[in-house]
Amino acid sequence: MKPFQMCFEISGPTAMWTRPDTGDAPVSYPAPTLAAAKGIFESIVWLKSAEVVPQRVEICAPLVFHTYSTNYGGPLRKNETACAEQVGRLSAWELCPLFFHGN
Repeated sequence: MKPFQMCFEISGPTAMWTRPDTGDAPVSYPAPTLAAAKGIFESIVWLKSAEVVPQRVEICAPLVFHTYSTNYGGPLRKNETACAEQVGRLSAWELCPLFFHGN
């Protein structure tokens, strides 16, 4: 397999990279994990003959966090309560995976 590297930048007004250990009250990592970077790149490229191996994720802009509320209306909801969480706002990251392409 012949390796080659590509980098791209993703940005947006709000992002949430959920920590799996926080359960139904999600808390965000400040940047995407390598597994999230791999999933993002694979969803864009769609190469079945290539393996994506994320090398690094760089933060390209200062992180700003803001609070958001969920409107959970399930059976465990207590009256007059809302769930406030911290998410990244106005964020940008550079993702640099290494590709291994067969053939």
